[in-house]
Amino acid sequence: MRAFSVPVRSRGDGMQEENTQKGSEKPVYSCILVDDDPWALQDMRRVLPLEELGFRIVKEASNAKDALTAIGTLRPELVITDISLGGMNGLEMIAKCRENGFVCEYIVISGYSDFEYARQAIHEDVSTYLLKPIDTAESREALLKVRGRLDGRPVPAVSQRLTIEKVRDYIRDNYQSKCSLDDVADIFFMNRTYLSELFRETFGKNFVQYKNEVRVEHAKILLTDTRLSISQIAARCGFDNTSYFALVFRQITGFSPVQWRGR
Repeated sequence: MRAFSVPVRSRGDGMQEENTQKGSEKPVYSCILVDDDPWALQDMRRVLPLEELGFRIVKEASNAKDALTAIGTLRPELVITDISLGGMNGLEMIAKCRENGFVCEYIVISGYSDFEYARQAIHEDVSTYLLKPIDTAESREALLKVRGRLDGRPVPAVSQRLTIEKVRDYIRDNYQSKCSLDDVADIFFMNRTYLSELFRETFGKNFVQYKNEVRVEHAKILLTDTRLSISQIAARCGFDNTSYFALVFRQITGFSPVQWRGR
């Protein structure tokens, strides 16, 4: 027997992402993957039918400490973790999540068919305990089980919306800095691709477009109210290159910086 189906107790309402799959009423649930082996994380992405069954990876973590931070920040509906993480193991991490009041589903993956691990998994209310190498059919069954439990929760939460609004506020407060998508994804413990997609879905424009619009709004003020040079204004608004600043400014306003100042 390769997969242990674990009896579960009912919990309160969990965190459910507001997004829905295109052409469907079913919600898309957020998922965090945890493993200290990058090749194992790659295998999870390859073998687990997450996207097909309505799950979206929002973060990958290589140790329990980073995973706990990400879980606390993003509040995913599902966490899939290996047992062996170096230091705190996966089951200990789940116990810590329980102590911190994080409500989500857990699937544990392990290379050990040790009954003691399975017993601990039952104690920690883990949905399913899968053995490596991951079997596609068994992983599908495990994800469908989690999906059924999540679909039964009546009240959707707005944690992802609140997080993306914090990202927006961060851009507005830090437009003068480099403030790249990768940097912001790391700060908010989010998957880069997921952050980009969620930002576009929420605000109707991509990350770079929004950042440039914020920078240009501040540049307009400096062009009108100061005698700073164009290059100085570009630098103050977070542009490393004056020519690129002028190009972006024209794309957004229809004017060059010099023309805007002379209006």
